[in-house]
Amino acid sequence: MQKQDSLEHVGILGMHWGHHKSGGESTGTKGPSADHVTVQTLKKKKLSDMSNAELKTLTSRLNLEKSYKELTVKKLTPSEQAAKDFVDSRRKELTKKILTAVASSAATLLIRYLKSRMDKNRAASDTVDGAWTVVKPAIKMLPG
Repeated sequence: MQKQDSLEHVGILGMHWGHHKSGGESTGTKGPSADHVTVQTLKKKKLSDMSNAELKTLTSRLNLEKSYKELTVKKLTPSEQAAKDFVDSRRKELTKKILTAVASSAATLLIRYLKSRMDKNRAASDTVDGAWTVVKPAIKMLPG
């Protein structure tokens, strides 16, 4: 019988190189830590049923978890940052447009109100026109 040079598959079909079927972590740790389990059981207790030591353990662990979360904030990818910047700029633009429209409408309503109240007296009408000369530049200064 002669040996032939051939390539044979000796792994599990469908598996990728470097991937393990178990999917476990390479550190060898299994399950949650004892501290985590302790905190989970303490969270189920009523505050009035906890001793000082249990309360101290619980608050210490929760503070550590909170600090860890704050320190390990996920950094955005360039595409995520671009999307965030786009949404922020649109939000600012829309806010400016809304504020401008509201201010303009309010100024118009104010002028109409003043004119309706003061049509009887020409001097009062001059006062309204004077007020409009003050309000109009203010409206132009609004962003938008």
